[in-house]
Amino acid sequence: MFWVAALVAGFYALCGVALLGLKWIDPPITMVQIQRRVQAAIHRRPYRRRYVFVPPRITTTISPRRVSAAKKPRGWRPSSPRP
Repeated sequence: MFWVAALVAGFYALCGVALLGLKWIDPPITMVQIQRRVQAAIHRRPYRRRYVFVPPRITTTISPRRVSAAKKPRGWRPSSPRP
């Protein structure tokens, strides 16, 4: 029983380290890329990987605009007054 608990704890520790590592290391491949590669193989079409890593510091400046645009029915406009 001790070994099972040790394996579970080790797995959770490994997952935590992997998640923490994603803060500084860009992932080599994403699940979307894997899905598109599998779909291309099923349909026998060529697949070309297109991937550009965007650092988190850049996405934090864009995300609030996207969230506000998703909430508003007319979308985000820079000149529109805030409610």
